[in-house]
Amino acid sequence: MHPHDFHRTGAFRWSRAPRPPERVPVVVHAGPRLFDLMEPAVRHQAQRISTLPGIVDAVHLLPNASRSQGFPIGCVAAFDAAKGGVRVPAGVGFDPWAGIRLLSAPMQASDLAPRLSAFVDALADRLLKGPAGGGAIELGNTAIRDMLAGGVPWAVEYGWGEPEDLLALEDRGRVEGASSEMLSVDALRRQRAEFGTLGGGEHGLEVLEVATVVDADACAQLGLVQGGVLVAIDAGSRGLGSQVVVDALRGMASGAAAYGLAPTERDLACAPASSEPALRWSVNLAAAGNAALSNRQALTHLVRQVAARFMPGAPLRVVFDASRDTCRREALELEGGSRQVDVHRRGAVRLLGPGNPALPRAFADLGQPLLIRGGIGAWPVLAVAAQGCEAVALASGPAGSGRLIGRQLSWQGDAAVMADRLRSLGPALRCLHPEALLPEIAEAYRSVDMVVDAARQDQLLRPVARLRPLACVHV
Repeated sequence: MHPHDFHRTGAFRWSRAPRPPERVPVVVHAGPRLFDLMEPAVRHQAQRISTLPGIVDAVHLLPNASRSQGFPIGCVAAFDAAKGGVRVPAGVGFDPWAGIRLLSAPMQASDLAPRLSAFVDALADRLLKGPAGGGAIELGNTAIRDMLAGGVPWAVEYGWGEPEDLLALEDRGRVEGASSEMLSVDALRRQRAEFGTLGGGEHGLEVLEVATVVDADACAQLGLVQGGVLVAIDAGSRGLGSQVVVDALRGMASGAAAYGLAPTERDLACAPASSEPALRWSVNLAAAGNAALSNRQALTHLVRQVAARFMPGAPLRVVFDASRDTCRREALELEGGSRQVDVHRRGAVRLLGPGNPALPRAFADLGQPLLIRGGIGAWPVLAVAAQGCEAVALASGPAGSGRLIGRQLSWQGDAAVMADRLRSLGPALRCLHPEALLPEIAEAYRSVDMVVDAARQDQLLRPVARLRPLACVHV
């Protein structure tokens, strides 16, 4: 697929008409510079996705689109079960319902500064015990199964939060239709060892300062002030979620012929939405979603315990929690009417604009908040969904700034030089494996500001504040 196959349909939008066997267009939401940065392989992947049965509207590539297995990161596609639509594990990726939980403290960063180093040391001591990137919380068999079905409401009842936390969570912190009954032994085993952990890659914890208020009214509605302290927890479903996707890919690939499916590549193994493999996948995916949401709630509880020692009288409040790498059945306005479709979001979050009835009560009049992060050292941007964004890209927005360099990058030089490089990033950094952080530094990612501007220009979101990283805890 050559870039010249695309024509501009707006200042920050490009489209390519389908050619048989493609069923829908490919739409790219990006300005000229981001469009040029997009690897040709990403557009080829989108082209293959557009051939899958029951796909509707278009394959959308968001400003953070970058190559990954099966579906690109920053790719959104929807399938109509009533028209033979399929469910595609690659459309979720290998960390279902990973996402960001943002917490705020009623104190100024300047007041925390004398205690910042000790605070980060204490966070690292609690969250970086062991190779899994955390002091894993041991749950018994009954608790694990209850957690997988109950999500964050279960975690709050278990003692890891307050009922008020639920008011700021998508779907009140629970994915419906979950059960542990069909999970593989491997998936349950991996859950037992990794609950309450951060994980590697882009996951981690950041202590942030509200450096620049862009939208004062929106900040006030979210309870944020200039110079205030925030804590962002980026974590997911850990080993259980990854195993759920691996199990589904294997099962759907081996059984594709029974449904007359021949995906253009094995990574796009799929099954009709009403088939037994797809229904099994949906139940297991919901369980993985509850694992991710509960994991972030457990991490919130651990961070609050540490913060209480350094911020007495300044409890951490949940601002929002937004999941990426999801598949939900949603009612969207398509082709002149409302249709129930299965929206697959890889490296993308659900965007609901102001007034959408599905929004959490905490920001029903504001729109869904999201935090767009780059690599370590980059300044994240807090944004909210724009009015009418649901009609732009299947109610979806970028979950991050997107990679320029893959994770295969490794450090081959002197350890002291590497340590100096990490110190130069700006925030105080605590990590278990410094040599693994090179693929996660800011230069390995696109510019956050460039991605946010493209999403703003295309009426997906509006920025609320720029945040300065003060510290990072990373595996």
